This record gives sequence, C-alpha cells and structure tokens, in this order.
Amino acid sequence: MTQLTQQSIDKELFEGCDSPTHVWQLPLQVDSERSQFLASLLSTDEKQRAQRFHFDKHRYRFIAAHGQLRLILGEYLNCSAQALKFIENAFGKPFLDHKPLFFNLSHSHELALLAVNARFDLGVDIEWKGREIDYLQIGQRFFSENEYKELASLPDHLQYEGFFNCWTRKEAYIKAVGEGMRIPLGQFEVSLKPDDPACLLSTAHDPPAIKVWRLVGIDVASEYTAALAIHKQGGAYRLCDITQIFEKMI
Repeated sequence: MTQLTQQSIDKELFEGCDSPTHVWQLPLQVDSERSQFLASLLSTDEKQRAQRFHFDKHRYRFIAAHGQLRLILGEYLNCSAQALKFIENAFGKPFLDHKPLFFNLSHSHELALLAVNARFDLGVDIEWKGREIDYLQIGQRFFSENEYKELASLPDHLQYEGFFNCWTRKEAYIKAVGEGMRIPLGQFEVSLKPDDPACLLSTAHDPPAIKVWRLVGIDVASEYTAALAIHKQGGAYRLCDITQIFEKMI
C-alpha cells in the first residue's frame, strides 16, 4: 500500500502519462478525536444528512466516509477540505464543481473505498460479505440470464463469492457511466467466476460502451469484495494509505 506526498501526487496523478487510479481504503471506525475532526470538514448539508441517521454507528460511518473524502480531495487539489463544492448530474452522481479531478466513493459496513483519477471518470463498489442474503433469488431477479445460469452452475461453496463478484462489478460499471439504475442490471454482463479476472463481457444497453470501459477487481480485506470500473485508457490502480494525511492534519 502506497503513502503519497503532495509532490508524488502532483507528479503521478497530474503529470504522468498513464493516468493511474488511486484507490484509498478508508476505515469507518475512527477514534473520537478523528471523528470530531472529520465532522468539522463537512458542509452544512452533509452535517444535516448525518443527523438524519437513526443509529449512531451509521451516523459515525457517514461522517468518517465523507470527512475522509473531503480530506483526500483537498490534498490532491491543495486546497481546504471545507472549501470543496460538489454538484450532481441528473442521476445523482457527484462531481467536484469546477475542479479537474474525477472521484467515486463506496462504503459498506466498516470500510470505504475512494477511487480518484485526474483524467477519466470511474466507478467503484465495495460490499461486505458478512450478512446472510438470498443471493440466488437476487441474482435471478437482477442479473442477466447468462449470469444467473453461470452463478447457479457454480459449486455451492463458490456461489456466494460469485454473487458478490457479479454485484460489485455491475455496481462499479453503472456508477462509472453515471446513469444509476436507469441502466437495467440485466442489460450488460460481467464475469463472475471466482477464478476469472474481472471483465465487462457485453453491453447490450449501449454496444459501444464495451470499447470504452474495463473492470478491475480490487484487493481488499477477505470479508469484502470490491471492483473498479475505469476508462480503457486509464492506467493501473494503486492502493493508498490515509495514515500520513491524518498524521499531518491532527
């Protein structure tokens, strides 16, 4: 995992020729000092959204995710985290207002991922596997016919992993495209077998998209599955550590 200085951020992300994607693993359980600091970075609207959560744990996770989002993006742009302004497209995907940086955030249970690229839009998704779900029923409802058949054909002990591979890859793709659930999940196909690399297999909803986007599996803690969707001209991804940013700020 990489620790980045402001100099290395500028050189690699903004000046490099391969347009790498930085993927930050963000802990959502932070101590009270860090939680208070992160809360102080939020906008009035974000603070109001945090207060709407009924359970404290959900409120603190929201604060941790969005506070760290602001902290990291502020480092990239060399500006105050509080000064960042966000806008949304017609489907609710957030962007920085008049800032040259693409990002996407996903969080599940106690871990979040923030993907950042200077040149290309992208999508990231992470899912916690520590909960019981009827994955075959969900797959039959939302996956393509081919995906569901492949999932159901896997040995029983591999179906759970196959389901989360498929789900995170689909979510990452629709987040990258930025049109949300306007794109039916069954109208494009991804790889899902546990030993197969992440791959966008078909895009019936938009045939040219298969030539634009690619999928990557993200290496995270064993109880999570994660995927990244990025432009085919984008470079490799690097996992980054927020520790040194915290140490500088607090």
